[in-house]
Amino acid sequence: MNLIHLLEKNCSAYADKTVFIEKDTAVPYSGFYSQVRAIACNLREQGLEQGGNVLVLVPLSVNLYAALCAVWALGACVVMFDPSAGKEHMEKCLEAMDVGAFIGSGRTLLLRLVNRAIGRIPMPLNIGKLKAPPVSEDAYKVADMPPEAPALLTFTSGSTGTPKAIVRSHGFLLEQHAAILRCLPYRGDDVDLAVLSVFTLVNMVEGITTVLPRDSLRNIAKVNAGRLVKQITGHGVTRITASPKLMERLSGYALKKGIRLDFLRSVNIGGGPVFLDILEQVAEVTDPNSIRVVYGSTEAEPIAGLQYTDMSEQDRRRMKNGAGLLVGTPTDTVRLKIIQNQSGRPVTAAALPGLCVQGEGWGEIIVSGRHVVKGYLNPEQNAVAKIDAEDGTWHRTGDCGYLDSKGRLWLLGRAGQVIRSGDATIFPFAVESAIRAKYRTACAAMEHHDRTVLVIERGRFTRRIVEEYAGRFDAILPIQRIPLDRRHSSKVDYAALTEWINKKSKDPPK
Repeated sequence: MNLIHLLEKNCSAYADKTVFIEKDTAVPYSGFYSQVRAIACNLREQGLEQGGNVLVLVPLSVNLYAALCAVWALGACVVMFDPSAGKEHMEKCLEAMDVGAFIGSGRTLLLRLVNRAIGRIPMPLNIGKLKAPPVSEDAYKVADMPPEAPALLTFTSGSTGTPKAIVRSHGFLLEQHAAILRCLPYRGDDVDLAVLSVFTLVNMVEGITTVLPRDSLRNIAKVNAGRLVKQITGHGVTRITASPKLMERLSGYALKKGIRLDFLRSVNIGGGPVFLDILEQVAEVTDPNSIRVVYGSTEAEPIAGLQYTDMSEQDRRRMKNGAGLLVGTPTDTVRLKIIQNQSGRPVTAAALPGLCVQGEGWGEIIVSGRHVVKGYLNPEQNAVAKIDAEDGTWHRTGDCGYLDSKGRLWLLGRAGQVIRSGDATIFPFAVESAIRAKYRTACAAMEHHDRTVLVIERGRFTRRIVEEYAGRFDAILPIQRIPLDRRHSSKVDYAALTEWINKKSKDPPK
């Protein structure tokens, strides 16, 4: 088994079909695979061996995907970081593992001078030189790997603790591929905009075309929405899977300019909380029937999904009244349970049956399935995040929620951020979802030094929000902009928000 066997078949079946569009240049499947073969042969000449770890830091491009495929063809494991990962994050992750080679571009190779962990990698390689015609391709052969052989090693963001290394095998990636197809059906004539790398891999296996953004998506909040919309319209993009923030920016630009995006047949939004106001804005510029909410995590993608048009008026009212964030029906590729909130504490297989919540009771969301990561590279990190039970390994998502009478999942917030205030329980997502649904205002509900705090972005509804929630929180603080995560700019950065509150409390009154 090897992922690249599927790509080989596509390159034969779709030889002249476009696999990538990069800066208005169409790259056919056959031409792309020629690049993969060349890089693989050059890597072999450099001494790369089967089973080794290879750090790949190449900007989003044809070169990136050619490098990934070449490493897999040789039977080595790709190590990747999210583009938004900082120097300290990368050093912390790399120091705990053995990496034998580093494939970078001219700019990323300079990281060797400032990042000690990258500087210690013995084989630095420039992707530009690896693409050169090899001395010979006679020895090219795709390594036959067992299903459990490591293929991709990535890391969690570490935003809620120490980063965790996640190893995906060749077999696991194929299971994830199958799960994504069941949740988000593809068509052979689709043209996809590349935003999330895992979905680009699905495109390649399915034989469809991927458009690569001209601009870096490293900072979603600063993406040139106009240029991206022009690419979408100019290249006939039919589907996109993106973060809520990116879809908010694209639809906001389209609304401002009077541009319709009805040609998008599939608009899938995930990677962060998909609030009602974002869905409604996207629906103003594209066909509402094309919009779908996707809920998942780094360790389990996808978990649940919801067609926007299946959201009833009653569902909308419930969200506005604080029922939480509706994310839809669990996919048929996962098993999902709700257990009593045990945030931060290990759960044993013996205790699991007694912790399961029945009916519409709330609690921690745990999932199991063939495309759910069974464990981390460091086994010590499994203790709190995994439950090895008789019916399989369960992953604790870290989210709280409940299943309604229709079997649909509602999110209430992170398990560790549920707020206890006297006899009341405050769920962050329930509050944040309600305020966004009613006032289209970003906010964050949290606890700070045993006090309940609601932070809201300043705007036209600030006074009304303060009046409505004054009796529910100990303090309500207006802020210019809610800090968000670096990866998708969709999740509240509570650590940064805590720092802001600490600083504000020390500032003298004005």
